[in-house]
Amino acid sequence: MANAGLLSRDQIAGVIQKVRTAIFSKANTTPISIRQNASLKGEAPEIAPWVSHVELPAPPSEQDGVQQLLLKAIETLGQGNEQYVVPSLQRIQAQWTSATSNLPPGINQMERSDEAKYHSMMDKVTCSHHSAICASSIVLAGDSSGACLALALIQVILSARKTQGTNNPVVRFHGRQVVLQMPSGLALQSPLGDQTNSLPSWKDNGTFDVVQELSPVMLPDYPRDSIWPSSPPRGDVYCESSMICHPLVSPTAALDWAGAPPMWFALGEERMVDAAKVIVQRAAAQGVHVRLELYEAMPHNWPMLFPTWWQSDFCMERWAHACRDYVEDRVMSSSVEYVSVNKDITKQDVGELSSFTPEEALVKMREKQATLKPWFPRNAIEKL
Repeated sequence: MANAGLLSRDQIAGVIQKVRTAIFSKANTTPISIRQNASLKGEAPEIAPWVSHVELPAPPSEQDGVQQLLLKAIETLGQGNEQYVVPSLQRIQAQWTSATSNLPPGINQMERSDEAKYHSMMDKVTCSHHSAICASSIVLAGDSSGACLALALIQVILSARKTQGTNNPVVRFHGRQVVLQMPSGLALQSPLGDQTNSLPSWKDNGTFDVVQELSPVMLPDYPRDSIWPSSPPRGDVYCESSMICHPLVSPTAALDWAGAPPMWFALGEERMVDAAKVIVQRAAAQGVHVRLELYEAMPHNWPMLFPTWWQSDFCMERWAHACRDYVEDRVMSSSVEYVSVNKDITKQDVGELSSFTPEEALVKMREKQATLKPWFPRNAIEKL
């Protein structure tokens, strides 16, 4: 892949178009169940020795308050007309990934249990088998939908603070009272802040994004399966239509970020950039330290899609520095930087990010929400 530093905007657009076509030529015709199964494959043989899986069982409902905490946040942050299926308590599956590739002599990690691999990974860690990590040493990092989840979690904690009237709200987890503390910061790349896709950049920035305007699952000929269309049918694959403007689904709709930890954002010239700008503007205006980096002509998740481009190296380096800054309590003042294809960096004013206000953005989102109708594929309609 050519170095993007040598490419003009038009040349970058040409590369992005080819990648977008390659991605969606398959995604537009592959049922959701098949796409999900493909994401559940195990690690490649060369990776498996360095991964140890862990599973935490779902606590008995009488010993847990997480579900009630979430339901209270949905109620507190919502409009009162939301309808949704109450989520059940689920087990937590996670994995440890080793930072070293040095196998002990004569040991075949492929044949070792997850527990044995974990203890091997932790041999040089002073806190093995470690206790809970202090929130001040944790940075929530994520990209795309993962970044959306990180923002939603902050809204849940902020909601709990208001509901319980304290900056140290508690939740019952596996029979223990646990204090919900804020992490030291958020470091997010290409967050999905608006699930309605209703802000101007969604249409205006299509040239430089690998994401197509209409989601594959909303195409009239998209193949149906046991997952989609949902039963009962709804207007969006992500959630019920009445929930799509809820702050836990679309963080761009959140009205209050006061008390949130410092946040770092990196976005390209992508469809979702307006949604992130709204969050940045509102949070900064409410006293949150926010840093936003905007990369000219870069698509959604460009560091993962084009890892050899200089913009990817630069972004990953900045991302890592942000995590270190927050853990080491080096909080910078709010700022916006624009990174051009020529490697020039210019500063912008946080208050002048958008041509519309956060309040106007929410109006656009709710207008789009009102148009959502239960979705049926064309071939399903013809059989009704």
